[in-house]
Amino acid sequence: MRVIEAVSVLIELLAVTIIVVAIAYATAVYLFRRRASLSSYSEYRVRLGRALGLGLEVLVAADI
Repeated sequence: MRVIEAVSVLIELLAVTIIVVAIAYATAVYLFRRRASLSSYSEYRVRLGRALGLGLEVLVAADI
């Protein structure tokens, strides 16, 4: 039983790492490629949404 709990914690740490790294990456891309248009902000929001979605999917997998 302790092995399952350890694996669950590792998967949760992976999810948090995915979220943090993806948000940092999306922010860096936004800051370096920003233009004076709304499309760069929209692309930033899409990247953030994908990062959060992927991280949340991994968190759900840890609970299963």
